[in-house]
Amino acid sequence: MQLCVKGSIIRFFAEDARILRNIFNMGDTEILQRDLENVVKWARCNNMNLQEDKFELLVHKHWPQNTLHHYPFAILGHTYQVSNSNMLFPTKTVKDLGVIVSADLSWSPRVNKIAERARKVAAWVLTPQRIQGQRQGDHDDSLQVARKKSS
Repeated sequence: MQLCVKGSIIRFFAEDARILRNIFNMGDTEILQRDLENVVKWARCNNMNLQEDKFELLVHKHWPQNTLHHYPFAILGHTYQVSNSNMLFPTKTVKDLGVIVSADLSWSPRVNKIAERARKVAAWVLTPQRIQGQRQGDHDDSLQVARKKSS
């Protein structure tokens, strides 16, 4: 597969692959499109089934204030065709090897996901039914003791 990708960088990990390219002009987008098409052709020639509906496009902008990304036609420079029925559009976040990566490279999506999980666990632990059950002696006293100490 590495031989069919001429103008971009391709990286593998287990069954995942990434095609990377710096985009400075429309010629660079055409090179990335060609490399993407070559990978799809290579997979078909080697009887491999790519899950094209799972392809994701993450666009990192080095200087977003210097681009025309807020104009309606700007999306055309960041859209790629995988096959006749599948198009790639930019996403705000991608989960890569278990880590959420955002287009602006901030940690906010990852931190928000961890905080959401913590809220769910806290809600489960602190439900009124659990606390009520512990007061009646149905369950272990550990949560009730912790509650009394914090009061």
